[in-house]
Amino acid sequence: MKKLLIILVFLVIFAPTFAQEQKVPKGYEFYKEKYEEDFQNSFEEIWNAVIYSLEEMGCNLMNKNTRMNDEGLYRGVAQSDFCVFAQGDTTFNVLKKYSLDMPFIRAGKWENGRMQYKFIVQEKGEKNVHLILTSEMSGFESYVTGKVHFWRSNGILELALLEKVKQNIGKKPKEQ
Repeated sequence: MKKLLIILVFLVIFAPTFAQEQKVPKGYEFYKEKYEEDFQNSFEEIWNAVIYSLEEMGCNLMNKNTRMNDEGLYRGVAQSDFCVFAQGDTTFNVLKKYSLDMPFIRAGKWENGRMQYKFIVQEKGEKNVHLILTSEMSGFESYVTGKVHFWRSNGILELALLEKVKQNIGKKPKEQ
């Protein structure tokens, strides 16, 4: 009985040191393959907020369409053109701040940093809308490769855009 009690005390004291927390690697704190949000608003309100938010950021729309499915529910897809968010001497530092796995190019000179956003807005019912946001980051390196390179963002810009969409519910885009 004493042995069992000693083993139990040993486990209670030292078990927490054996169980380690799952730590999220640096840079992955906000990263997701896709960002999803549910809203208790109409499809039109969310759709307008998405378009307004992209316009407010100065992003042109490359593709924008809506359609109704067989059940009478709307689905819209809005894809921005490449939105330049970094340019000039500080481009490398800004790209590093928002990148998850930015390509390493020895002696590279980054001319610009860009993001392309794609929104899928799905009406699930009356005053029930599901929003999906995906993105792609890219930049032009001019000195070594002379090419545009693509990689993943760390999620900070996407979360900021989702917050903008939430703030812009009820606002109408300029083109309407």
